[in-house]
Amino acid sequence: MEKLKMHSLDVTQDNIAKIKELFPGCVTEARDEASGKLRLAVDFDQLRQELSDSIVEGPQERYRLDWPGKREALALANAPVGKTLRPLISESENFLETRNIFIEGDNLDVLKTLQENFLGKVKMIYVDPPYNTGRDFVYRDDFAENSREYLRQSMQQSAEGEKLIANPEFSGRFHSNWLSMIYARLKVARNLLSEDGIIFISIDDVEVDNLKKVCNEVFGEGNFIGCAGRITKKSNNKGEFWAPNFDYILTYAKSSDFAEPFFGGVNFDAYKEIDDEGPRAGEPYQLVRLYMSTIQNRNPDQRFWVECPDGSRVIPPGSTFPPVRPNLGDGIWRWSKQKFEAERDRIVVKRVRSSNLVSDSGEPALWNVFTKTYLADVIENATAKPNSFIEGHINQLGSHELKKLGIPFSYSKPTSLIEYLAEISKTKGDDIILDFFGGSGTTAEAVLSLNSKTGDRRRFIVAQIPEEIDPNQDAYKQGYRYITEIAKEGLKYRPYGRRL
Repeated sequence: MEKLKMHSLDVTQDNIAKIKELFPGCVTEARDEASGKLRLAVDFDQLRQELSDSIVEGPQERYRLDWPGKREALALANAPVGKTLRPLISESENFLETRNIFIEGDNLDVLKTLQENFLGKVKMIYVDPPYNTGRDFVYRDDFAENSREYLRQSMQQSAEGEKLIANPEFSGRFHSNWLSMIYARLKVARNLLSEDGIIFISIDDVEVDNLKKVCNEVFGEGNFIGCAGRITKKSNNKGEFWAPNFDYILTYAKSSDFAEPFFGGVNFDAYKEIDDEGPRAGEPYQLVRLYMSTIQNRNPDQRFWVECPDGSRVIPPGSTFPPVRPNLGDGIWRWSKQKFEAERDRIVVKRVRSSNLVSDSGEPALWNVFTKTYLADVIENATAKPNSFIEGHINQLGSHELKKLGIPFSYSKPTSLIEYLAEISKTKGDDIILDFFGGSGTTAEAVLSLNSKTGDRRRFIVAQIPEEIDPNQDAYKQGYRYITEIAKEGLKYRPYGRRL
């Protein structure tokens, strides 16, 4: 008999849990006056702000990350945008048939516009936002204020300009502006993720702590699924104390309840065959021998004759033959007779130069028997997990990729990194992968490259602001004026660019 609960339902906590599903950042911690214990509580000021496109006043003391300009950033994220995407057919490849999109424009406007058609449809987001170097950056939104305004809002200075505290932290202004910039964009980006969607964010050690707190608020602390370290360069002489050679990849799920466990990786090069007919036509596979000498038992169901295309029959080596029960040490197939018959569409009998099988004439066989192992099945059934320390994807590889195309650019992530992330997060089919800090177009190239290996039709949406290139850079000297020009040029001439 089902046991009865001897206490009443905590309706308040249940309702708060429902609010948390919709607005993770509006649920915080508060101390219960009666019990003295911490419980979940609604941040009503934050909730009012979430439901408004204008700034709501009324801060109260609570556990959260705050900075000058945060309310303005949230209001900006919630405000509608009166813009639309304009197609440039003359600059496009295969415009009428492609499902991939490269967008030139401010990514906050782009993200808001994409909600019209892609709300809850993006499987994976990868972003490599501009790292906070302590200088002003390109994304100058409405909430970015000057030093005097920052000092006034953060109560380091009065309206008359008098210092209110000792040792003011001037660099904090740049933390605040950077946090407001990323906060507004992540708020909108979360809406685009599917229920099982994943977001990866590359970041260095300057803002990783703050960014994790921001992401905890935007996505919910329970949806944090890990932080990986990635080796960025093999050697580095920069830095006064440590010579930095790695960065971080913060990883969050839209909902950890729906997100699939990560996949530990696969050797794609082994899956060179493509099925050309049947229900799995178009899928890559590799051939695996049906007989392996390491498998031993006396099961008669695993020792049987297999007919070859020339009418002869083959069997693993051994001293007994069906229907006699095999001796221990006689070769057996990996599959039973029943499984063999049930999955004949996966059986391939090939003429080979050297076979470890025996023919029915007693001579060494001219044929061998293989099974098709499909890449999709390996990915689906794998249990190994990827390590949280990522090697083999250094930044220099990205620069080399562009250099081969005659495009000098020093800050590109390698396509292999994004391919790896798309692989471990089990993107497949026609999943959508979004990058709204598109840079030189690495994510777009990675999606096309991975598709060519797996036979899938993943789609990319890449957005990049037309950021001006430093005149001292080699790319500028070669005639490039904006990073978007490098991205478009790279997609046009990279090996997979014509498959847009």
